[in-house]
Amino acid sequence: MREDFTYIENVDELWNWCEAQKAAAVVAVDTEFERHSTYYPELCLVQLATKRGIALVDTIKCEDPTPLAEFLNSNERIKVLHAARQDLEVLDLKGVNLGDTFLDTQVAAALVGEDEQIGYGELVKKLVKVELDKNQQRANWKKRPLPKIQLDYAISDVLYLLPVFFALKKELTRLGRFSWLEEECAELGKMVSHMKACDAWERLKNITSLNDDSKRRAIAIANWRENEAKRVNIPRNWVLRDSEIKRIAVANPVKVNQFSDLFEESSRNWDRKARELICVIKESKNINLNIPKFRTRLSDLQKEQAKLLVERSANVAEKLGIKPSVLMTVSDSKKIIRGERIARYYSGWRSTYLLKIFDSVGVG
Repeated sequence: MREDFTYIENVDELWNWCEAQKAAAVVAVDTEFERHSTYYPELCLVQLATKRGIALVDTIKCEDPTPLAEFLNSNERIKVLHAARQDLEVLDLKGVNLGDTFLDTQVAAALVGEDEQIGYGELVKKLVKVELDKNQQRANWKKRPLPKIQLDYAISDVLYLLPVFFALKKELTRLGRFSWLEEECAELGKMVSHMKACDAWERLKNITSLNDDSKRRAIAIANWRENEAKRVNIPRNWVLRDSEIKRIAVANPVKVNQFSDLFEESSRNWDRKARELICVIKESKNINLNIPKFRTRLSDLQKEQAKLLVERSANVAEKLGIKPSVLMTVSDSKKIIRGERIARYYSGWRSTYLLKIFDSVGVG
């Protein structure tokens, strides 16, 4: 195990480390957290690396995140993460909001032609020529003390992050695309916020085939489930499974005893929840279904337009040396054909390549 790192267990140690690193212009950041039995992720460890040192912040023992928030919220330094979305979400719960001062190496890699979901280990192998052991990805990060193998894993997650970033930055600069990365990460920062309960139904799959009344009930029940999961801090599927939501929405029960065959685990006490769900179902009648997910299927003409849009954008992506979905996804092409104005395609770096294509296939 590396010896040149600082393990931080209290707020004074954290203040001291942050003070010692205040001149750092760039810092690598990663997190380890648990959310197997909770709605909200439980932050267990924050890994930090600058050119001058590495720190592992034990956020279970060091409960005051104030120094960390001040250090990372500062506009004086760039924060580098890989596949940042979940890290941003769990840090936000601790008052750490990176805003538009972070850059994501997974996004950077996609902009130079790598797969959109390329892993940190694969990037390290390609760019730093080091092969990482990723066997601790599903380890228990709440147990204390952390064993040597997990400490090594945690260190490696930030040890090579800055070299990877600088290699990608060099290539992006050569291609004239570093501003693309800044734009993408600023947008990601805006997107990363906890889903509003009233939008929770968007997680449901296979409900577009339901009739309108069943759709309304499914939406209402999913939103109720989200609020209930937040209230007691348990995973949403522990409250109600997606399959149960669909079954209830279709059955439209009006009495408590009608729920008995709709739940997959009859041993659970559903009386109180069944009564609540009856009220939720009654109130679902006024839900507006004029939303993109439930719009009518594409006409034959629209299907042809969507096909052309995908083909022409894919040709442009090939010339740029990036994956087609980085420029535009197939699902978004269908939304655009339906008339949705998805902001990132009408402004920023993508618009330079796509607006002419939109005109060529007859969409505004």
